[in-house]
Parts: sequence; C-alpha cells; structure tokens
Amino acid sequence: MEGVSMEENVQEEVHKIERIVRDWCFFEEFNSKEIHRSVCCMSLHRVEKGDVIFRKGDIGDYLFFVMNGSISIMQNKNGIEKKIASLGEGAIVGEVSFFDGFYRSADAVAEKQSEILILSTSTLNQLIKKDEHLGVKLLMRLGKTVSLRLRKMVGDEVEVGGDAENLD
Repeated sequence: MEGVSMEENVQEEVHKIERIVRDWCFFEEFNSKEIHRSVCCMSLHRVEKGDVIFRKGDIGDYLFFVMNGSISIMQNKNGIEKKIASLGEGAIVGEVSFFDGFYRSADAVAEKQSEILILSTSTLNQLIKKDEHLGVKLLMRLGKTVSLRLRKMVGDEVEVGGDAENLD
C-alpha cells in the first residue's frame, strides 16, 4: 500500500490555502512568494457550528481570516444576545484587539462548520524579525483594513480597489 507522507499532506494543504487567499482583496498587493510565506505563518483550524472562537473579555493575542463558512460577531446588551455582524470568506476577525492588546469587545461564534486561518502576535513578531519587509507589509495591510472599516462606520466613502466587501 502506497501512502502519502505527512509533509506531502501539509504542502498540499498550504497550496490549497494559497489558491484561495490569492483572490482575496487583502492579498491583492502580495506576490506568490509573499502569499506563501504569509500562509506558512498561520495555522488552519476547523470549527463546528456553535463553537466559540473567542469571548468578550478574552485577551486579543491573535486575529483570524475566515477561509470558508461564516462567523457571527455577538454582543450581549442588557442580557440580550445580539448579532452585530456575520462574516464570511476572506473576512478578518479580531484585528482591533490584535493591535491594541486590549480585551475582546464581543464574542466570535461559528454559524456553521468553518475553517479559519489564525495569525498570532508572537508569530507576526517572529516574521518581522526574519523578513522585515513582509512583516511590515502585513501590518500595513491590516492597518488599511482597520482604517477602511472605521471610515465605513463614520460614513466616509472612499474608493477601494478589489473586493471591498471582503474587508468586513
């Protein structure tokens, strides 16, 4: 019986992820090598419907990209759970706490079976030490995402290249 090595499985999974993220607005200014290095810094996690990815009050030491499926952002206001957002493929979740180091302001819950790519602050810091150019490029792109969301919240319309809906 001929098997496939663990390393071959990992490489196949990495290439699958690269093919998916290549089409996301977030990575539109990244070349193939930069996408590969970025993906290799992240960990893929599968979550089931109803799984809590993080809770309000958790420390924000990572962010994640939604590979597939959908994630609800929930807040409890006066004892009532309210969905404030439903995020799908290409969405970035948890970036504010990732930057400011404060606690999460809401819960993130899987609406259905989903796959997420997690980027931790410690992994990004290691990347910056190894490849400053790519680390700074990722940080600048994340900063642009946060900025565009803030502008959207205050009603400031700006022209955005690529798929602006995936910035949510």
